[in-house]
Amino acid sequence: MTKMLKIGFRVGPFPSASETFVRDQIRAMLDLGHDVSVLAETADKEMLARPEFEWAGALSSLKYLNDPSTLEGRIKSKLPYRVRKKMLNTAERKFSAETDVVVCNFGWFGQSLAENSPQSDAAAIVTIFHGADMSTSLQSISGNPYAELFERGE
Repeated sequence: MTKMLKIGFRVGPFPSASETFVRDQIRAMLDLGHDVSVLAETADKEMLARPEFEWAGALSSLKYLNDPSTLEGRIKSKLPYRVRKKMLNTAERKFSAETDVVVCNFGWFGQSLAENSPQSDAAAIVTIFHGADMSTSLQSISGNPYAELFERGE
C-alpha cells in the first residue's frame, strides 16, 4: 500500500476558471486518498459554491491569504505592505511545516515558499512552471529570480 501524504497546493485564486489543471491535480490527489490542503491568494466563493466543486469539502484545509469578504481580510488589506509581506511569510512557513509536499503551480509561488520555509522543518517543494513565470519573469529581473527554489526544490 502506498503511503498517504499530506499534500499542500500553493495557488493564486481558488478556484480559478482558467486553471482547470490545478483543480484536476487537487482532485486527483484527493481521489488517491491523500490529505490535501490549499493555501490560496484569493477566493472565488461564488464559483466554489457551484455543485461541481462539492469535492472541495474533502480538503483538510482551505486558507485564503486575501479574502475581502471577511473582516480580517478587509483589515489586512489596509495594513502596510511590509506587514502584509510578513504575514504571507508566516502563513507559507506554517503551511510548509504542516505538509509533506507542497505543489506550487507557477514559479513565483515556489520561490516564495523556498524563501519563507526553513529547509530543516519544511515540506518538499514541487514547482510546475506554466508560461509567464518562465518567460516574462526571467526577462524582467536581472539574475536568477528562482535561485533559491532551484537550490531547494524537488
